[in-house]
Amino acid sequence: TSMLQSSENNKRIAKNTLMLYFRMLFLMMVSLYTSRITLSALGVEDYGIYNIIGGVVATLSFLKMTLTTSTQRFITFELGTGNLEQLKSIFSNSVSIHILLSIIVIVIGEVIGVWFLNTHLNIPSERLFAANIVLQCAIGSFVLNLINVPYNGLIIAHERMNAFAYISILEALLKVCIVFAIYVASYDKLILYSILWFLVSLVIQFVYHTYCIRYFSESRITPRIEKDKFKKLLSFSGYNLMEIFANMLANQGVNILLNLHFGPIVNAAQGIATQVNGVINGFSNNFSTALTPQITKNYASKQHNRMWNLVFSGNKLSFFLLLVLALPIYMKIDYILSIWLKEVPEYCGVFIRLMILTNLLMVITKTFYTAISSTGNIKFYQISFGIFRLMVFPTCWIALNYIDESPIIVFIVAVIFEALGILLKLFLLKHIFYDFNVLHYAKVVILPCFIVFIAGFIIANLELKFFDETFFGLIEYTFLCCLSLCLIIFTVGMNKKEKNIVIDFVIKKKK
Repeated sequence: TSMLQSSENNKRIAKNTLMLYFRMLFLMMVSLYTSRITLSALGVEDYGIYNIIGGVVATLSFLKMTLTTSTQRFITFELGTGNLEQLKSIFSNSVSIHILLSIIVIVIGEVIGVWFLNTHLNIPSERLFAANIVLQCAIGSFVLNLINVPYNGLIIAHERMNAFAYISILEALLKVCIVFAIYVASYDKLILYSILWFLVSLVIQFVYHTYCIRYFSESRITPRIEKDKFKKLLSFSGYNLMEIFANMLANQGVNILLNLHFGPIVNAAQGIATQVNGVINGFSNNFSTALTPQITKNYASKQHNRMWNLVFSGNKLSFFLLLVLALPIYMKIDYILSIWLKEVPEYCGVFIRLMILTNLLMVITKTFYTAISSTGNIKFYQISFGIFRLMVFPTCWIALNYIDESPIIVFIVAVIFEALGILLKLFLLKHIFYDFNVLHYAKVVILPCFIVFIAGFIIANLELKFFDETFFGLIEYTFLCCLSLCLIIFTVGMNKKEKNIVIDFVIKKKK
């Protein structure tokens, strides 16, 4: 029975991953197309202004996923134990917490945000009114996404990835409509873009809410506060918010530093780089999103061996999936940008390369937090890692002022911090799980990933010489690069058991 259940769970993970990949492919095409048209319609300066102020919306995907993970942890845990009354109670209190957080965000945004925008940011005076409209719409979108978190967590916990995919596709289509609207509009394009973006957030919030009400009985509640549940959830969310704040300071703080030192033009380059990086990173996120409910449910049902297998293989396969997509882009990014954008902002290609390296380092420990959050004991991890991430912003400030005045330095700092972060996460995981073997993890996950990366990078460099700088040359190079990487992954990246699974899969498909 255990073998059958494990097989069913693996099939569910595979099905959900495929569903999320379909979603991601569609979103990637939409995102790359719309960002090109948006840059062209707004112009480099207005695009940079939107990125520095409305950039808080871009960080929402990270904030949303992090808060969703905490809400989803408790929902998934109760689904694993099968207690419906507890599930309703957890969801109800979770909604209350996110309404409370939304009120705090509004107060901070309207007081500190408005003051900082009008007194400190490097924005041309004639665009200051438009910039204030952008800020108001960004705060509105932020709050709507925050209220939406418990409903998002409910869908992932129930492993309804098809709904997750369809709603995301609807969101992408609405964003295409926004781009066409600003392209043909005669009204101030930056103001119109911000208002329409807020309206899309409103529609998506309504769709998520309606879906949950229809399909999940535990969501048909009124928000309430039960002292013990509220305290437990608030404590968990509070520790999560520490890391979220640290990451937002690292991401948005760096964006502000770039604005203060170099103006909105460099913010435009950073905005394009973030867009491309988000698309690439989304592919590996799909796999870890599909794994997350299974890791939590296995911990809840005390199947610890399977949980560790999912944690280990999840990180390794996420790295390989990201590398296959990212390496050809890394090697050919300057040519890709030249055919994609009419006007390529300076530093854009270098920013993207350094972001790719940062994400490859990040993905090696991606499922660690899921394992830790499954226990409900995240205090030590979040405080320790939050303090570590808080050091990114002051280090970037020191680097820009005293080491190198180039904007590239802040992205080099990010790569260094991500590498050091791997060591810290390994230490923290060992502290929380006494049965976690650091050397074993280094041997079965980090070493194969490192060997595949080095071998793939060398071969991808050698292959560059055989293809012209043409569109067909790019297609041929990408195909050969991905093929050679897959062969390297199979030969040196996979263990014997993983190779047998791939061989069996191929044989079945041939039959």
